[in-house]
Amino acid sequence: MSPDKPSVNDWLSQYLSSEHSIDPRTIRLKTTFSELGLDSATGVALTLDVGDWLGIEVEPTVIFDYPTVELFCTHVEQLHAQKLNERKRS
Repeated sequence: MSPDKPSVNDWLSQYLSSEHSIDPRTIRLKTTFSELGLDSATGVALTLDVGDWLGIEVEPTVIFDYPTVELFCTHVEQLHAQKLNERKRS
């Protein structure tokens, strides 16, 4: 992550709080998205929004492949790092 951007975890907490009225204090790394009440439609919106925020493509199925906050954030950070490395090479 660049210094001027919050971590994916911080962004996700803010997003879930503002978009879905989820108390950020209830969001833990091991919490699953289903425990937070997200369904497939809200999961798709989440993946699109985080992708827009970072300028990367995040497949909608990621929310199911990486069902906890920790797994999702780690995966998205890896996708972002790959994109940054690709940009450096070109």
